Amino acid sequence: MGTVSYQAVNLTGGWGDHNFWHGGARLFYSFLASLLVYRYNWIIKNKPGFIGLSILLSLTFIMPFFPQNWLAELLVIVLIFPLLVSLGAGSSLSPKMEKACIFSGKYILPALYDPRCSYLDFGELFLTDQSGQNRATLVITIGTILLVGLSYLIKIAFDTPVRNYLNAKSRKHLNS
Repeated sequence: MGTVSYQAVNLTGGWGDHNFWHGGARLFYSFLASLLVYRYNWIIKNKPGFIGLSILLSLTFIMPFFPQNWLAELLVIVLIFPLLVSLGAGSSLSPKMEKACIFSGKYILPALYDPRCSYLDFGELFLTDQSGQNRATLVITIGTILLVGLSYLIKIAFDTPVRNYLNAKSRKHLNS
């Protein structure tokens, strides 16, 4: 991670042919760090809950750019993100927030991960739209709502029935 961060000056690569392996390093480290948090039960009990952790995560996304940015991004990914995973696993939820988190995990999170290319297009539109940011903001907002809706439909019409079928088949096979 450190080598990629230093050579590339930041850790935003991984989306093109010339920096494909940068994304691999990011994913490899994130997966291993999360796995270690889970495996060794490095869970930190805390009170801030979902809203507090959302604010902390948001602060990492609005970090300013400066000459040694590669080091700051590396520290955020290597130290802060695993800490946030530990805090998230140990946070308590109110009943209202629990429902919102379950909904988010079932429908919104898949909508954000499944159509990644759409978000790249949205980002490009936002950066290149010369008619002002209002149109790009409108397109991104409507597009995100439509992607969440599409994700919900796919989850209901395809994912849930296939998952139920495979689970039933697996249980039947294990019981025989």
